[in-house]
Amino acid sequence: NLLKNSRTSWPFREPVDPVALGIPHYREIVKEPMDLSTIENNLKTNQYITPTQFHADVSKIITNSYTFNSANM
Repeated sequence: NLLKNSRTSWPFREPVDPVALGIPHYREIVKEPMDLSTIENNLKTNQYITPTQFHADVSKIITNSYTFNSANM
């Protein structure tokens, strides 16, 4: 919740909607999308067995952002 409530986390709170954002090629570049609401749901439903799994999903958000944005520069 701390991450999701941060005022700078707004781009990462929900899954990317390529149509609404006008980036139809998003899924061609980002193969494993991740967002904070998915992580929150995974926490609530005990999907993470280890802290490393949680960390991997948080890292995936950052990696996806860099991957997509660097591909579009």
